[in-house]
Amino acid sequence: MGGGVTGLSTALLARRAGLDVELCEASTEAGGLAGSFRLGDFRFDFGPHELVTAEPELLAFLHELCGEDLLQVRKRSSQYFRERFIAYPFRITDVLAKMPTGFLVRALGGAALARLRALVGTHGDDSLEGWVRRRFGNTLFREYFGPYTQKVWGVPPSELDARTASQRIAADSIVALAVKSLRLQLLGKEEFEMTHDEQRHNFLYVRGGMGELGAAMAREFEALGGRIRLGRKLAAVEHDGRRVRSLRFADGSQVSDFDYVVSTIPLPDLHRMVRPGSSLEGSHLARLDFRGMVFCFAAFDRPQVLDQHWVYFPEDAVPFQRVTDFGHFNAGMTPPGRTGLAFELSSNPGERHWESSDDEILARCTGQLERMGLASAREVVDFRVVRVRRAYPMQTKGYAETVADVLDDLAPIGNLVTLGRQGMFRYCNTDECIEMALDVVPRLARAEASIRYGRATSWVGVSVQG
Repeated sequence: MGGGVTGLSTALLARRAGLDVELCEASTEAGGLAGSFRLGDFRFDFGPHELVTAEPELLAFLHELCGEDLLQVRKRSSQYFRERFIAYPFRITDVLAKMPTGFLVRALGGAALARLRALVGTHGDDSLEGWVRRRFGNTLFREYFGPYTQKVWGVPPSELDARTASQRIAADSIVALAVKSLRLQLLGKEEFEMTHDEQRHNFLYVRGGMGELGAAMAREFEALGGRIRLGRKLAAVEHDGRRVRSLRFADGSQVSDFDYVVSTIPLPDLHRMVRPGSSLEGSHLARLDFRGMVFCFAAFDRPQVLDQHWVYFPEDAVPFQRVTDFGHFNAGMTPPGRTGLAFELSSNPGERHWESSDDEILARCTGQLERMGLASAREVVDFRVVRVRRAYPMQTKGYAETVADVLDDLAPIGNLVTLGRQGMFRYCNTDECIEMALDVVPRLARAEASIRYGRATSWVGVSVQG
């Protein structure tokens, strides 16, 4: 169930293992948020996707699928902070040269004071805010981490789980960050211990956009006899308490006589179908919400707008949180002399960006570029705005325990397996989703009586919880 990168990779690997597989996707296209689309002569991804891994099995799988179309790209990214582009991964010399002395003194002094307090006090990491303040101090939280977190998630940082910080922030102090930076810049030591660690020079990408990875999976899957059913939305799950016996779809069709159901659809939706009327619906499922995203894709009549592949914008005065310039990928995404930008604006229904018209969104984005002196609205030759309601799982306080309770409630149904960002309610990347499939498919092939993808895994980074 679900034709995103998790569903496609699971289906393909299962078919390679000789299993009879049918993949059902609710929309009219497979690929999900790891897909690509055309806008005239331009191609766009839904924001920047990168494949970063040191795992031989995953690398071999990617090379088998993409061959010469699997590209290694030298990454250039930055943070736009205090009207300056700061290289990211951070370079100490760059930060010292571009940040005002007063700010650096306050930031370093605040971080040092926070560490001293942590050594002598008993402050707990009860939220993302607490975790950051304890390690980086009040100045960096107030001026950088706090505004960015509020902007992305739409809730105060005090409501987000501390594990969100430990998963997304690759160092737990300024000293640790400096050491990582020096190891990368001076010694070329790339970090793979944390999935979201930015301390790497390179990433893997696919010619024509990341959606070509899913397209390659789909082509091989169908060539091997696998079946893809698009426009088939799951409506009900019928089971006897131990096994799923049949599935009903919104179009009235029904399937039965299968060994396993592998679901990558949102975990709350799956649970409501499997356990309708459960007591967990009010106490647990209501907590498992998602953050929406408004994407504005704009084609520009100029070779580049940014000097980097992508740039983060943490300050609240800037409407978007990240911009990707696809002209730098050298992957056939843009026609000669032109480039395409993807703006990301976090928003849910009822909030300003979500409720604005497409023209208003474009004007907001291009207006900001004009104020920065980067580009003009007159250079836009085409654009498209796409709203995605479920882009990221909202990791509010206690979310991991809530997810564990929901998965425990589904566990007695032995032939139901749930995977992926949506299915596990886990903030994971494209490479992690494929890693899940690589772990689970051998268990499907062995016909294990009950399969639960747990928090313990052989893959570095996939199941980091703390």
